[in-house]
Amino acid sequence: MVQDEEAPSNMRRTAGRSTTSKINTQDVPEQGACARRQPLLLVEEPGGATNSVETAPGELSPTDRELLALAACPEIPPLVSHGIGLLTVACVGLYLASNLSVAVSMGFLAAGDVPDPAGGPGTAATRRVSVLVPDMFAFALANSVTDMWSAKCYLFAVAILLFSGVWPYVKLFVILKCWYATPRKVVGPDGAGSARARRGHQQFRELFSRFSTKQREQWLEILDASGKVSLVDSFVLVVFAATFRFVWPLRNPETGAELGLGIDILYELPFFFFIAATILSLVLGHVVLFVHRFVLNQHVRQNGLQRRTPLWEMAGHNRGYKNRVAAALVCLLVVHVHGFTLPMVRFHFAGAASVLNQLTGQPNTAAYSLLDLARGLEKSKNTGFIQVVVYLFGFGFPVLFVVGLFLLWVLPLRPSQHYFGFLCCQTLRAWAGLDVFVLSVALAASQCDLFVRFIVHFGSLAPVCQALEKNTGWNCFEVVAEAEWLNVTYLLFFTVVATQALGVTVCNAISKIRSEETRSVVLQHVAPPLADVTESRGADTAS
Repeated sequence: MVQDEEAPSNMRRTAGRSTTSKINTQDVPEQGACARRQPLLLVEEPGGATNSVETAPGELSPTDRELLALAACPEIPPLVSHGIGLLTVACVGLYLASNLSVAVSMGFLAAGDVPDPAGGPGTAATRRVSVLVPDMFAFALANSVTDMWSAKCYLFAVAILLFSGVWPYVKLFVILKCWYATPRKVVGPDGAGSARARRGHQQFRELFSRFSTKQREQWLEILDASGKVSLVDSFVLVVFAATFRFVWPLRNPETGAELGLGIDILYELPFFFFIAATILSLVLGHVVLFVHRFVLNQHVRQNGLQRRTPLWEMAGHNRGYKNRVAAALVCLLVVHVHGFTLPMVRFHFAGAASVLNQLTGQPNTAAYSLLDLARGLEKSKNTGFIQVVVYLFGFGFPVLFVVGLFLLWVLPLRPSQHYFGFLCCQTLRAWAGLDVFVLSVALAASQCDLFVRFIVHFGSLAPVCQALEKNTGWNCFEVVAEAEWLNVTYLLFFTVVATQALGVTVCNAISKIRSEETRSVVLQHVAPPLADVTESRGADTAS
């Protein structure tokens, strides 16, 4: 008689028993557009005979759901199923449009008062005239990588290539693969699968062709957490734009005429395409990961506690451990709020630009915090949307992520609320970009002087700058950047190491509880039919 309490979701062998059990499916007649397969439990007798017990009609067995492509999930409407694929392709188009066109350009702006002929002879009428010398330097993926490499800005060139030219497309390709590909079936260690595992090259090819369900979830979680790195080079350009935008107002004391000179940063439409594509890519990653969990019934919590219970208690931790994690989260919240105002980088300006700064009463040394860099965008045109992105990714989402972790850890919640909080925290972790912002500032500071030197010598104003240097000995523009490495290291440690470590601690507690309850659901799905078959065998034996 079989008395197996374990879930017989695949072929199982037990010492001292020759009886094996497995779950299989058989087709049932279609009942309209929403017809599903009806799983049967096949119990194999020692002699080879099998008895079958039907599960609840209209339900997919756990085995069936594990081998289901996400786009083929019966609960997903066809419009949504095909819409995810179309949106992913549209996101690729947005990335291509941004990478193949000029995203950001620097221009030299001169504005002054000149006599107005319409005012008539003998009048002192003047009118304002502005002259823009565009394209001192133009940023586009096609030319920026080679230009930065020529300028010996190797780190910046590699960052542009990886974060703008490679990673966005790799992420979208994996999303499409996870959405449409049917997971490969994992064979137990005693089956043919372990023989294939010993052949590394063949296993790699099989893995490249199809993911298993577990590997699909791992890849989706990696993509979900790392999608924000595509914003690194965009934030570097934000740092340059906030610091290099100068306005030098000059006034003639005799005539009262005014002359304004400045370096203007122009954000073109492709730059906004890139930001929009990155946001859309993050959203697509969230949706596909949610559908993956939905297909595997990870959202079902049928066997958990129904009363309100703190997460630390459900995970089996004591109060001392709970208090240490809670105190660390509070300290981390203070670090995030305080770190946004810490000076991150200091710029020293020299050359003709420093002379103009002195004439107009502006300092030649400036220290910038992350908040200062965000505020500096106000000097440029059409930067309201970029400011919102910087504030949200650099400050809003990181703070909300830490607050969410704290509430999820200490508050007594129902099981459904725990799972909802887990999803919210994972989503906020994907959008919390303070670490990306700090990394961008450090990258900009390390490459700034080489970058400016390249613009001066190879940009559209190179002939003017060369003539000025030849006649006066002054360079047009020089910048020496010094990162506040103590503050940068301090923030990077807490935003990258501490935040992720605490996030993993809290989220792993949820994952542990969820995996145990998923296993319980499988047991509930299989054990009752198995028990009925066992009882019937016992009755036959007794008779």
